[in-house]
Amino acid sequence: QEQQQVFYQYQDLKLQDNVELTGRVTDVALDRTRARVGIEEIIGGIPYTRIWFYWRYDDGWRHVPPDYTFWGDVSTEEQPNVIVRYRDVDHQLAKALSERVSNWLTVSCAALACPLTPVVSIEVIPDDSLQVGWLSPENWQLQIPSPYVNRARSDQPFDTDLQFAVSSLLAERLVAFVNNVQPIYPSDAYYLRQSVVSWLVGRFVQVNTNTFLMNSLADSFGDAAVGRLLTTMQPDSSITVLGQVTGQSLEQLKIGRAS
Repeated sequence: QEQQQVFYQYQDLKLQDNVELTGRVTDVALDRTRARVGIEEIIGGIPYTRIWFYWRYDDGWRHVPPDYTFWGDVSTEEQPNVIVRYRDVDHQLAKALSERVSNWLTVSCAALACPLTPVVSIEVIPDDSLQVGWLSPENWQLQIPSPYVNRARSDQPFDTDLQFAVSSLLAERLVAFVNNVQPIYPSDAYYLRQSVVSWLVGRFVQVNTNTFLMNSLADSFGDAAVGRLLTTMQPDSSITVLGQVTGQSLEQLKIGRAS
């Protein structure tokens, strides 16, 4: 039944997009009577890796359902302020993840003037039911499902969707870490705080998140101005808080408006 579902999934995929099932093997791991194989698939011109599992029976090797106990040995990838724990299948993801998150922490803490740079611990888990999320509100331990439980981009296992998920959680946690203000809705502080979070995500992923006010503030007064705004904000702050941050009145300021 599971194989039949997979067949239908591929059938639907081939109807929707340009799919090349090249059959090229990118990786093989053997453990006596079981095997794990990386298979190339090209979808819409983008190379992906799909992980297939096999068991050896009396009459030969047979394709079987996913065996997450055979995901490889546990290893760690470390960069400044980041520790990634993963298994062999996720080596490329762990490397990209550790480098990128370490850079995000450096960029954000420089702008927000973090009291200290937190150490983020990340665990990559082969679990197709897992959602990206913090292990608890009290620590900096993040859990991420391995993209290889479905298919992962061969050229970019830490793809844009996963970057958005991780960066959004990290930006929200960093803003609360610097100033855990709870803005009163619908005060200006409510929108300003959300704008800071979106601004950080845009910086992390290098995309336009339409945070015109924060972009303009950073361009005119430096990234640190965004951090000063965050630490100055009170739950009921109005837009006039920008004057406290910049030393200029709203009439003098030539910065974009919040969207």
